[in-house]
Amino acid sequence: MGEGEQAGRVAIVTGASSGVGRAVARGLLGEGRTVVLVGRRAEPLHEAARDAGGRAVIHPADVGDAPSAEGVVAAATEAAEAIGGTLDAIVNNAGVAELAPIPDVNDAMLGRALAVNLLGPVRLLRAAWPHLVASGRGRVVNVSSMATADPFPGFLAYAASKSALESVTRSVAVEGAEHGIRAWTVAPGAIETPMLRGLFDESLVPCEAAMDPEEVAVLVLACLRDELAHPPGATIRLPGPGATPSVDRLGGG
Repeated sequence: MGEGEQAGRVAIVTGASSGVGRAVARGLLGEGRTVVLVGRRAEPLHEAARDAGGRAVIHPADVGDAPSAEGVVAAATEAAEAIGGTLDAIVNNAGVAELAPIPDVNDAMLGRALAVNLLGPVRLLRAAWPHLVASGRGRVVNVSSMATADPFPGFLAYAASKSALESVTRSVAVEGAEHGIRAWTVAPGAIETPMLRGLFDESLVPCEAAMDPEEVAVLVLACLRDELAHPPGATIRLPGPGATPSVDRLGGG
């Protein structure tokens, strides 16, 4: 899709300051979209915007905080009004992961995982839904994890919250179909990100076993462009067959 076709379209990308979110935002900005970059800290978002160029809107917010969704959507709709466009895409990429064996999984840990990985995306979708409907072409990509199918020991809270997010995708696909809204989940294995290295050093997850964030972004962007054969509501595990040629060549994960 050319830059001219994207000029009036606004997307929200959470967790946009680094990793997959930053790579997705860079790709969308490069296509000519206006992108609302959401993350907890302003400076990394500004760095991501400077790196990408294009029409970036910086919106610091913690998606785990209940009021944040309204502010994110307000920023996106303001940007859309400024260019005479529409908010028509959301990439729910922000995530939090903590390691603990099952006996040590406490309510605070569960609360953090659910707040960021599940409730944040649901609140954002709820607030943005009228705009996605009005656009007639809403696209949603929820970034999950291979851990939902093959959890690493200690990932109960993370895997459970991401499993629920995959269910959200299916609900969006079903309820959104009559409005032209489509949704997919992208569920990669280990990705070379600060979050990964905060949990596992290279003795546990060697660099060569982790995917580059750009490779995951390729798949997210392909979903937003309707370039995949996977039906709406599908969870696309990465690496795996039928994703994209560049993704299929990846090993491990």
